Amino acid sequence: MSYQSTHIQIMDMTFSKDVSIAEFEQWLAEVENFLHHQQNFALVMQSLDGTTFPEEYRQVQAAWYKK
Repeated sequence: MSYQSTHIQIMDMTFSKDVSIAEFEQWLAEVENFLHHQQNFALVMQSLDGTTFPEEYRQVQAAWYKK
């Protein structure tokens, strides 16, 4: 038998109300920090009812994924 235990960070993100581009970019930067440091993490993300995102957030997110 072999056994491995890995400790991970849990990133719990909750978006609410009117999310700005700056807030969205901050979220991406926090995720990128985990990736840059090759840290194991789990991302739990939710948007509360009534949350709105700026029109251009999809372009920002797409550019981040491509990078």
